[in-house]
Amino acid sequence: MLAQSPVNDKTINEFYGFKVIQDEATYTNKAGEFIFYAEQEYIDFCNATFGLDSKIPFVDFNLETAIIVFKKVPNGSNLFIDSAVETEKFIRISAKTTAPLEKSTKAFKNRYLIVKVKKSNKEIMVVYL
Repeated sequence: MLAQSPVNDKTINEFYGFKVIQDEATYTNKAGEFIFYAEQEYIDFCNATFGLDSKIPFVDFNLETAIIVFKKVPNGSNLFIDSAVETEKFIRISAKTTAPLEKSTKAFKNRYLIVKVKKSNKEIMVVYL
């Protein structure tokens, strides 16, 4: 029997609301996804990662959850959120990268997105398509 995962779980809402509130290149070598349910841990993480003088996008943690996605992508390529889907057990955030403008490039850059979604008691999972 196949275990439940964010990909094969039954879809409840194909159009779960999300908003990308920051899309930037970064000098940090962080990779992966970081999910924040409370304002203080979000602010502490942003200050430690981006610097105390960084402009931190507002998230209303009474109504929303913040997700920060870090990914190394080829130069000429971008990172974006394709969709957010609610399943029976998860909120599935689908991330993609665009094809690089030049096929021969071997250089990479670090990108990050800060995304906010409606608060839920379900586990949030980021999947790469």
